[in-house]
Amino acid sequence: VYLDVDYRGDVARLFSGPQMLDDEYYIGRTWRIGLKRYADKLAKPLTLSVMPLREDSKVYFDASVKPQFTDGQVARIDAIRLIPEYELTLK
Repeated sequence: VYLDVDYRGDVARLFSGPQMLDDEYYIGRTWRIGLKRYADKLAKPLTLSVMPLREDSKVYFDASVKPQFTDGQVARIDAIRLIPEYELTLK
């Protein structure tokens, strides 16, 4: 199963309890996290955090993915989806 996160911000982080499992800097694409490697950590609740991206940051974004800022910053989650992966074996 993959966890797809559509967000706008500086850095997104995924935690299991107090342990950080994964993180990503915003690049304008969906953040896809393969959960199989964290199977032993999924018994605890997962927490997703997004750190704000400030409008005056020295980061270049293509116009197609540049976030819309409110009060000079942005930190928001637009969508979270679980995407199953299936395997079919034909004999």
